[in-house]
Amino acid sequence: MPNKNAVVVGAVSGATEVMVNHPLWVLKTRYQDPRVLRADKLTANPRVLYRGLLPNMLSMMPITSLQVGVNYSLNQWLNNQLVNACTAGAVSASVSGPVEYLMSQQTATCGFAKTAQKVYQTNGLRGFGRGLAGTAVRDAAFSGGYLYGAKSLKDFYTQYMSPPKATLAGGVSAGLLAAAVSQPADTLKTMQQSSQSKTVTPLWALAQKNLYRARLKRVLCGQHAPFSQGGIGGYLNEHSKRKA
Repeated sequence: MPNKNAVVVGAVSGATEVMVNHPLWVLKTRYQDPRVLRADKLTANPRVLYRGLLPNMLSMMPITSLQVGVNYSLNQWLNNQLVNACTAGAVSASVSGPVEYLMSQQTATCGFAKTAQKVYQTNGLRGFGRGLAGTAVRDAAFSGGYLYGAKSLKDFYTQYMSPPKATLAGGVSAGLLAAAVSQPADTLKTMQQSSQSKTVTPLWALAQKNLYRARLKRVLCGQHAPFSQGGIGGYLNEHSKRKA
């Protein structure tokens, strides 16, 4: 598939993922955020669940495009698809890290743009890098899940079921595995990004007791991403091949 098509597939898949996944992302973040009272963590308020949807969608499109594009380019040079997929995810953290930091800091009275302005005025460009290392580790694991794991598991399941069912089974299986592997890094980076402290607590210090907060919500989110990105992306990929 041409590189241009790979980038388009990534963008469409990323936008679709956000439309499905954003409320679960909000719930996951609320469970991981110590500022939110336990009684208030679970909510069905649409104004809360869909807060920041547009910035998340607009950011996810270049993130997944970057992941798919970098993965495609690396596959032309290196014969290790798992390493290439994980590297693509780590690179995409340069976009997802700052965006998720701003989404964690925004409030009902201070939206995405105002939060970005506040962070820049306080700490300059360096302020947008909070939680970047944890985000890179998480995105590396997740990208490996849907760029490599979903396809590999689909090929395995195709021996026992039809291709559509194999795509579904491969996406869900890869999502569960990727969510379990990336959960610790995701929890720690969310703890760093949601903190109001001017000093950033090191990852190892946070790791002692906070690794698996919101693990169920993260697993649910994990199922959506490889399924929507891997499943929809796989369909668009096959469709473009048939037209070529």
